[in-house]
Amino acid sequence: MYAEYAAVKLKDLEKANTIYRSLISSNPSLTEPVGKYFCFLMKHKDQELVIAQSLACDNTFIAGYSTKSEGGEPPKKKKKNPTGGPKPAITDSDFKALYPKLTYNNVTQFIVEIAKHYWLTEHKVKKTRELLVLFYKQEIVKCSSSYWSFFFKFEISQRNKTNVMNIVNYLKYQGQLPTSIINNFIFIYTDFLMKNSSSGDLKKINREVTRCYLEVDQESSTHMKHFLKARLDPQLMEESTNNILIKEAGHPCAIREGRPRITNAIDFTTRLDEQETPAHPVFTNVEKANAPVRYIYESI
Repeated sequence: MYAEYAAVKLKDLEKANTIYRSLISSNPSLTEPVGKYFCFLMKHKDQELVIAQSLACDNTFIAGYSTKSEGGEPPKKKKKNPTGGPKPAITDSDFKALYPKLTYNNVTQFIVEIAKHYWLTEHKVKKTRELLVLFYKQEIVKCSSSYWSFFFKFEISQRNKTNVMNIVNYLKYQGQLPTSIINNFIFIYTDFLMKNSSSGDLKKINREVTRCYLEVDQESSTHMKHFLKARLDPQLMEESTNNILIKEAGHPCAIREGRPRITNAIDFTTRLDEQETPAHPVFTNVEKANAPVRYIYESI
């Protein structure tokens, strides 16, 4: 990358700064330029300052996003840090120039890079987890694949079954990641359980493992189950979702209230020559079967 050449060979840090910020501005949906720029700043500036200012950018962005989401005027009361503590302040000139170029898609990369530094450089597992947990409920994080991929890999490496399960369940019910990514997490989680559980543990979680396999099975309508829960049942109760799946009868999103049934079926246990002429069949639920299909999204 030319920015690295400018910094290493030409010793022109200001030019490298400009190139990195230009790259971030021209690629607002990519997280890699932000990650590269963070690493560049960590090499050439005080690391504690870079970490503090990166978190200030995240907190300022979260505060501004929350105000916009409310749809009203900014509150007169002094805005506090959404993740706790005093109001964030961006004081460094490099970060002041960078902040207007940050977007909803790439601002969370700072969290990932700081967590990498805590974990891989400082070897502080607890500090890494505390940072990741601090932001996981924020709206800008719910759709960040880089954040959740790192968080998931981190807990997998720590062999923390409870936290891995919590991440998967949170993404299924509250996350906003693409279906393919969530299904991949479920697949890895299931494989992780199979490789890191004793036979006794597997017997206890047999139902959980089976459900995970069904959820990622493309030939089964239950692969929609975790999304149905999130959309249709605020309490995340399985019973109501299972009732919907039964009504779907293998056709996701289309619900039939009942299927036609014959009430006066022929008794085939007796000989036909011993029976009278059978009457015309009488059906139930015919009117429901003829009614227009009611799609799930119409009731949301």
